[in-house]
Amino acid sequence: MVNTLRLKMLSDLMALSAKNGVRQLDAQFARFIHSIETQHADEVAFIAGVLSSELSKGHICIRITELDFVEMLGLYGQSADVLLKKVVGVDWDAVLSSASCVGDDQNNQTQPLIYDGQRLYLQRYWYYEKFLADKLNSLAEPIQFTDEECDVLANRLSELFPDTDLSLDEPNWQKVAVAVALSSRLSVISGGPGTGKTTTVVKLLSALIEQGLQKGAVPKIKLVAPTGKAAARLTESIGSAVKTLSVNSETKLLIPNNASTIHRMLGAVPNRAEFRHNRDNQLHLDLLVVDEASMVDLPLMAKLLEALPKHARLVLLGDKDQLASVEAGAVLGDICSFLDYGYSDKQSKLLSRLTGFSSNSLSLHKQNSETVRLSDSLCMLRKSYRFDESSGIGVLAKAINSSDVASVRKILSHGYPDLIFDSLSTESYQNMIGFLVSEYTDYLNCVHNASGMDVSLVESHALKALSLFSNCRLLCAIREGDFGLSGLNQQIEKALSQSGLIQKGDDLWYVGRPVMITRNDHSLGLFNGDIGIAMLVSEKDDNGEAQVYIKVYFELPDGSVKAVLPSRIPEHDTAYAMTIHKSQGSEFPTTVMILPSAYSPILTKEIIYTGVTRARNKLVIVADNTVLLKGVKKKTKRLSGLQYRLKVS
Repeated sequence: MVNTLRLKMLSDLMALSAKNGVRQLDAQFARFIHSIETQHADEVAFIAGVLSSELSKGHICIRITELDFVEMLGLYGQSADVLLKKVVGVDWDAVLSSASCVGDDQNNQTQPLIYDGQRLYLQRYWYYEKFLADKLNSLAEPIQFTDEECDVLANRLSELFPDTDLSLDEPNWQKVAVAVALSSRLSVISGGPGTGKTTTVVKLLSALIEQGLQKGAVPKIKLVAPTGKAAARLTESIGSAVKTLSVNSETKLLIPNNASTIHRMLGAVPNRAEFRHNRDNQLHLDLLVVDEASMVDLPLMAKLLEALPKHARLVLLGDKDQLASVEAGAVLGDICSFLDYGYSDKQSKLLSRLTGFSSNSLSLHKQNSETVRLSDSLCMLRKSYRFDESSGIGVLAKAINSSDVASVRKILSHGYPDLIFDSLSTESYQNMIGFLVSEYTDYLNCVHNASGMDVSLVESHALKALSLFSNCRLLCAIREGDFGLSGLNQQIEKALSQSGLIQKGDDLWYVGRPVMITRNDHSLGLFNGDIGIAMLVSEKDDNGEAQVYIKVYFELPDGSVKAVLPSRIPEHDTAYAMTIHKSQGSEFPTTVMILPSAYSPILTKEIIYTGVTRARNKLVIVADNTVLLKGVKKKTKRLSGLQYRLKVS
């Protein structure tokens, strides 16, 4: 007999959408499923709407054995009690296994929902996850070497790392990472700030290029990052690392020093989710290096690997402990979950032969006796060359990453010269705004000094202004309110206006306004995360009269400048303050981070760690101590089946 209470599940979901408990998109998707499901319309429609809602929170799937609809939908009190009465006793496994619009891992894979016996997916995300796992495991197949090839590579590694002390218990993990990358078409190199990920990859590129020169076929290499700012940073850091590399000039010249965004490389098509480069029109390259891989969501990573030629190598760089991607998935985190599996015996012996380190030292951090193919392609860089023992930023990042609340509390009160903690109050809030006014003065003076110049002369001043602006940034965790993006930008604009550094008035655009693009515009070549500054320029019209107007200047990943009229700028935010999410891939000499006065579920150790590690030389934290420490204790959880698929494939 049908439980009549259940027949109201869908209507309850619709009512919840009217109160913004779930998105309208989620409710309409549930309604669509209800219209096509022939067996269990109300139950399947309800859980489909919940699944869609969970996807918006970054989850790839929902686990049927861990269903907590009350928590998922944010219900409490009577609303929670009513829902619990409706879902009690529902055999979700039986419902989903027999539903007409639900496929499985083996059959009916074109249905809108897929149930693999444990997890429920939207069909598209099930495909992305399954494809990605299969592709990564295929790439992780070891490369076979002859004894002669091993000796050549071992000698090359000794030349690249001449100061390696083989007697140490702890290996030089940069050297190990290069050896790992040489031994497989897939390598994943993770590490915190200052651990030398870029230095490591430059040495890897030089080894592969020299190997190619000897064989008469130099590999075609591409460097990419998720955002324009991250690509610009990669370009800059690769260029700096190449200068200090001890290799011949021919090899140096062949190391690419120009990074692109993933979207630019794949060939984004305006108003479409697909790219010009795909499984039917693959990329022309032999090696792809992806920096800031923690920012790459599941769909984009799947599309990127679909466009990767079968013979190509893939190197993923990133900090596994940073925030996961803004969109769904935590691909780098899922991959790096196998770091504690350590290397297989065969891989340990090969790495020992290539690096000179003992197999025992390479197994120091092994915590799992199981063997997973992918673990042989991973390497964690463990030594920070940026932060020494006197660095408050370094020790704080480590303590936050370990959720060590006692250490965090002690570090904040220690008095480190590069770390300032100011307890949140009206006074500290205003002091922070005043500090930012002083920090932003140099770039604004540069902008005003160039005001009214002929448009042909402004580019060099724009580059300097953008560089000065990047010396300091305010990071926040939320978007709304006095402690969020909108409120903070308004407060800073008000203070700068009172100081005479900007003349805002009632206009949206004013000289010196910094902006961050928030939506890709492929036709303009501007992408999410790109930073621009409004500058006043003059240009003679056809009658020879000088016309003065505003243009917004953006620095592109290759170091060039693009000028765009304000009316053409795509969706954007004022950028005196930026969210911690948007700061990923960036680094600032001085970073100021403010947290909201009351705890919010968005505050996790990952978001706090990411904010802290944006600082290179100085970090200022303005926060309520209780709110900060509560966030340090909370770990982000994103549901997916990628770990499972990588393990069993």
